[in-house]
Amino acid sequence: MLSGTAQLGPTKQGTVFKLTPPVPPSTNWTEAVIYEFPSNGYLGTWDAGKLLWTGGGDLYAASEDSGVDSERSGGGDGTVFRLVPPETTGADWTGQLLHVFDAPHGQAGDGTHPESPLLRRRAVFYGTTATGGAGGCDAGTAYQLSRPATQGHGWAENVFSFPCDGSLGTGPTGPLFQDASGTIYGAAEKGGASGQGAIFALTPPSLQGGSWTGSVSV
Repeated sequence: MLSGTAQLGPTKQGTVFKLTPPVPPSTNWTEAVIYEFPSNGYLGTWDAGKLLWTGGGDLYAASEDSGVDSERSGGGDGTVFRLVPPETTGADWTGQLLHVFDAPHGQAGDGTHPESPLLRRRAVFYGTTATGGAGGCDAGTAYQLSRPATQGHGWAENVFSFPCDGSLGTGPTGPLFQDASGTIYGAAEKGGASGQGAIFALTPPSLQGGSWTGSVSV
């Protein structure tokens, strides 16, 4: 099966679709729209990153734009969302908003425009935002979202802001990798020693809730 997102659609905010391979003797793939993004942009928009499927059939992704705070902040800053498959075949999928990236009135917030695919490790998700972050220089952030211990509570977030001097790179948008020690690796498209980008490493804090430590790998 293949899956992805499409621009526009009935709500003008995009859709999520899946393609099922043909069953011989047929040679035609079968297309199905499994979700239409709400017209108010609440959950996100069609520009969602790579879709992350779980063993239980749920789908997670980050959307670069929109979210519930889009009007107040002067433009959507992005979301992380979950799509839950129906219990009955043919019924509608359910969309759940997990997190909204918010930088109202030009403040740093927790980053803006999450373009990287999500990295999942058990009940924790990791990703990056292309812009935003502390210092007001729009160097970008890396974020960690942890599933709430109590149902109904918000997801816990830990944010690392890329330094304004560009030493670790700026504009991190690519996929992330985590090694056995928990260190996160990724690529930034700009900045670094040459100004042409950098491969960075983020070491997790020794204490829960502490700050991550950044370094350059390449």
